[in-house]
Amino acid sequence: MKLTKETSSGLLKAIAKVLTHANNANNLPSIKEVERLRGDLIKAAQGIYDGWDEDLAEELNGGGICHLIVDAMLDVIRGKGIDTAMSTSSNYEQHVYILGFFEEGIYEIDIPHGTYETGGGFTWEKILDVTFEPRDLVISSIADLSDYENYLEEDIDEDLLGRIKSYEDKEED
Repeated sequence: MKLTKETSSGLLKAIAKVLTHANNANNLPSIKEVERLRGDLIKAAQGIYDGWDEDLAEELNGGGICHLIVDAMLDVIRGKGIDTAMSTSSNYEQHVYILGFFEEGIYEIDIPHGTYETGGGFTWEKILDVTFEPRDLVISSIADLSDYENYLEEDIDEDLLGRIKSYEDKEED
């Protein structure tokens, strides 16, 4: 390969990207990175909704698709290298959403189920002809990072836990 101005520029950009990732490996991402994915997240959710066949309600444990929407959105988020988000379920209703740990705090990322389905518990029905809009995606701060222990799942990744704690230590300095 001949090194030209164009190839050296591309090589330098690739090296800068690797170094940036290495420097940020112990840091938490910004919620702004997720905000920039809003269109892709909506598109992923729409694909799940459009493929929803209510005749498969039995296979979906009562028909709801929130867990499938969350899985699709997590694929988008993780596909961009953001590894601090996970699915979780509500203690108050049968609903799955994304919980994320970011430098700005702990965030909920969700398309509320009332946007695309009606029901409760394990009995859900599709609201017909829904087209998700960017405003349907809720990205909401729910707590400061100092409250992380109240939001941990039992199976949280130890690396993520260390990153949360190290970020909290930086905040105290």
